[in-house]
Amino acid sequence: MMNDPRRVSIAVSAGVAEWEDVFSMVRQGASVNSRHVVLRTVGAPLSTSANFRSSTYIDYEGQWVPNAQNYASQIQAHNQKIVHELFTPLIAACSHNRVPTFKNLLASPDIDVDLANMHNQTPLMYAAACGNLDLILPLLRRNADRKAIDDKGRGACDWALLKGMSAAAKVIRYDPSVFTMVDAAGMDDVDGISALLMQGVDVNLLVKGSTAIVAASKAGAFKAIDALGTVPGLNWDSEDTNGETALMASCRLGNISVVCTLL
Repeated sequence: MMNDPRRVSIAVSAGVAEWEDVFSMVRQGASVNSRHVVLRTVGAPLSTSANFRSSTYIDYEGQWVPNAQNYASQIQAHNQKIVHELFTPLIAACSHNRVPTFKNLLASPDIDVDLANMHNQTPLMYAAACGNLDLILPLLRRNADRKAIDDKGRGACDWALLKGMSAAAKVIRYDPSVFTMVDAAGMDDVDGISALLMQGVDVNLLVKGSTAIVAASKAGAFKAIDALGTVPGLNWDSEDTNGETALMASCRLGNISVVCTLL
């Protein structure tokens, strides 16, 4: 059977097949939290069962799937290098940008969003390396650990930067539980504002006794004021805990330039 989980790795299927094929394996008992070492020769794509030789993988408990060891021996006998792919289904979906499969896996009630491979690399690290916000943001909404590090001491943000994915790195760097919209506005940090907005932070949220627009106005943070002004739903008249609005604060501080910007 094509989708027989005893012969085909669900992790590989998550990276190359359609969700229907992956789901077929789940219904046969394959776990969405499976962890496999996939063997293939250098240059052989992970795209077809013919190139993959569907039975060539082992799980992390060291149990060889039938014929895998024999295939590995044949490769070595012909002096061909074996590539070891360390996959979980979610990692495979992230690594190959399989967004529909990724979303369905993430919706599985038993999914472990931080399940790492043998090098302690997590799905978020793979998503970060791909720079795909359609993968990164849902993982962060599911509280994926953005501080986790792999065996080489790299985190998700490091992987994004390593692969030149600066936008992804910014989103991962700005953790809403640590760095608030008020912090970003008061520091005139436009990147922080953008990253927090992408993560669903409310632009009008009252934090530390202030709102973002009030904090930006008090600090004379013109770039932040401009950035906040483009956000649909911004309440220009939101008040801090003292009942002071952005305009009131600017007038009190005598910052005419901010007053003019607000008006």
